[in-house]
Amino acid sequence: PLSPGATLYIEDNGPGILTSERDKVFERGYRSETVQDTVDGSGLGLAIAREMISRMGGRIDVLQGEGPSKLDGTTLRIILFRDQE
Repeated sequence: PLSPGATLYIEDNGPGILTSERDKVFERGYRSETVQDTVDGSGLGLAIAREMISRMGGRIDVLQGEGPSKLDGTTLRIILFRDQE
């Protein structure tokens, strides 16, 4: 059984995130070469999300090819208010 808390999965149908870039996408301003010319953005969203989730005692991870994904893009897992492994 899980401890009290919440686990959220967020998925998209975009081009995905390369395994080698999974940690880099959480760096402020980082934009993957595979999307920087085709997808709008500043590279701040995931950095801000990780900081806010961390301040709440949570964690955000990239689970590409893992988790309950129904789409072919990327799945993010957010764990809040739960003991972390």
